[in-house]
Amino acid sequence: AEHGASKVGPWRGAATDDVPTHQASTRVPAPVGRFAPVTGTFGFDVSAGLRPSRPWVNVLANPEFGALVSESGAGNTWALNSRLNQLTAWSNDPVADPQAEWLLLQDRRTREAWSLTPSAWGAGDAVYRVEHAQGTTTICHRRGALDVVVRWCVDPVTAIKQVHVQVRNLGTRRAHLRLVGMVEWMMGEKRGDRATLATAPCFAPLPDGRLLGLLCTRTEAATGFGGGTAFFCEASAGPDTDDRINDSLDWTCDRSEFFDAQGGLVLPLQLGQRSGFGLDPCAALSCMVTLRAGAAFDRVYLMGYAATEAAARTLVSEAMAVATGARADASIGHWNALLGATQVSTPDPLLDVLVNRWLLYQTVASRLYAKAGFYQAGGATGYRDQLQDAMALAWAQPDTLRAQIVLCASRQFEAGDVQHWWHMPGGAGVRTHFSDDLLWLPFACAHYLERTADNSVLSEQVAFLDGSAIPEGTEDLYESPSASATTASVYEHAARAIDRSLRTGVHGLPLMGGGDWNDGMNRVGHGGRGESVWLGWFLCAIVTDWIALARDQGDLERVQRWDTALAGWRAALDIQAWDGDWYQRAFFDDGTALGSHTRAECRIDLIAQTWAVLSGHAPLERQRCAMDAVEAHLVDPVAGLIPLLAPPLHHTEPSAGYIQAYPPGVRENGGQYAHGGVWALMAAAALALQEPD
Repeated sequence: AEHGASKVGPWRGAATDDVPTHQASTRVPAPVGRFAPVTGTFGFDVSAGLRPSRPWVNVLANPEFGALVSESGAGNTWALNSRLNQLTAWSNDPVADPQAEWLLLQDRRTREAWSLTPSAWGAGDAVYRVEHAQGTTTICHRRGALDVVVRWCVDPVTAIKQVHVQVRNLGTRRAHLRLVGMVEWMMGEKRGDRATLATAPCFAPLPDGRLLGLLCTRTEAATGFGGGTAFFCEASAGPDTDDRINDSLDWTCDRSEFFDAQGGLVLPLQLGQRSGFGLDPCAALSCMVTLRAGAAFDRVYLMGYAATEAAARTLVSEAMAVATGARADASIGHWNALLGATQVSTPDPLLDVLVNRWLLYQTVASRLYAKAGFYQAGGATGYRDQLQDAMALAWAQPDTLRAQIVLCASRQFEAGDVQHWWHMPGGAGVRTHFSDDLLWLPFACAHYLERTADNSVLSEQVAFLDGSAIPEGTEDLYESPSASATTASVYEHAARAIDRSLRTGVHGLPLMGGGDWNDGMNRVGHGGRGESVWLGWFLCAIVTDWIALARDQGDLERVQRWDTALAGWRAALDIQAWDGDWYQRAFFDDGTALGSHTRAECRIDLIAQTWAVLSGHAPLERQRCAMDAVEAHLVDPVAGLIPLLAPPLHHTEPSAGYIQAYPPGVRENGGQYAHGGVWALMAAAALALQEPD
């Protein structure tokens, strides 16, 4: 495979039939990345003059713990909640991609020091090989006679991140080295949370009876994750072939020892062994290594989290009983078991790699586990969002979808509405007037039942939430609701969501409320009279399935009510929503149409057309017209995009909502969303299946 720079270290290149990514031309030289065809590993070279224009990031996570790793070795680590309990800081800075976790190597003879990852600090002219894989990231390079490999993974079960460092001396003389690992503690959501941290060295017993030193930091008991303890430790990763490693580690918990007055990183000759309160908190460990010619050493850094300091020591003891290679293998095996469940083979090898190795991995690791990525560390569970994500697992891991359905049923109020999103573990979140969130519960249920025929989920009993009503005149309410004493079956939870959505406006269409799938259209129906065309199609699709389910449950009253509602929506969509060549998007409170050819902005909206097809309730000829309009007015073959709407909203009156605060073409305001783009492809395929041969 060709990579635009020489291979380095012990890395072995994948086969020459690796799948290249499509590389856009930029002013700054950027690496050419390639996917290995079987494993999907994404490899590329990085140097001072060869960097991606934006960070290329891997998300390593289990359900309660995880980390981001970029090609520069930067990133952050979190436990329990990627927003509220960051162990090291999330940056959201695609230009600098600053580090909060450092691995440094120093030649003790020359005092030259450099980063083991492609950060700007001390990298010189070294070429680094970066490989992102499912469950691991590996960065290797060669500097002088030293061959260095660093590999990251997160334990698939426990709150442990492992960083494995291997250094081999390929020269003819001894190498006298110093290895330093340092993490800058955050332990919260914002920098101010660091002020009350307490740091201390402590010890954990190893299986062979020795004690392992570790550096701990603990949050105040009064904070949201009070008493929670993060730790950082270093140990041998196996039998070393070096001459000598000094296991009497040098250490400090004071970050100020590493940074000068201008904020530049410096490597002190010796660490100050400071700990306690009132420091700029970090955990830094340094060891001296003398490495003979041809010899190598392996060191492993473990970073993790537990509820108390005692629990942290226990976790370290248990973690050290697992071989370094075994933990990485367990992570790889965990993901291979999931990804091997569904495989596709198409004429496009890049599509095959994405579908077979990356899309489900990213959905689970980033969306369901981490709820974070480089550009957003939300930490919260979205009612709509994570149900959509879990639906992708209906074939490969249906138990995950079932669990998400039950979880979301537990975030519903007795009135039928739901939390738009909430933070675990406490459950604080926002109650809104969004009209579609609650409907993803019956939609996901129908999807699950179609794929599994597991009707037992409908009878599972789940409590409602007990919370305050949204104050009159406001759009939402942020609070921590409690579990209600009232419980009901998942069937009843989903049925209440449908019942709450039956109200219609003057055009006979469902009410828009505070927004539908497009959150940014929050002013279309804020007065309580605006209507959503897309929601009409969505409800038609849902109720069609649920009429049959209600009949099976003997719920004949709902069968009649929903059947009547379905007929009304279909008539309104046919008569009121058709704009001549495509379907309109919505009606404002005052009756003004949105998504009409008569408007200068948002003349056409994507999801109003695609769901006319996906619902199966639009006349076939109008389905054809609607999708022809999508191709004519929305599909951009040059840019390779299908935006949500066109032209973007800017000066429209009445205002559609905060969508108009986004620049044209950004996010919901005429940008491409993965959901909308995929729905367009699904609709095109569904329409083609209806056509005569």
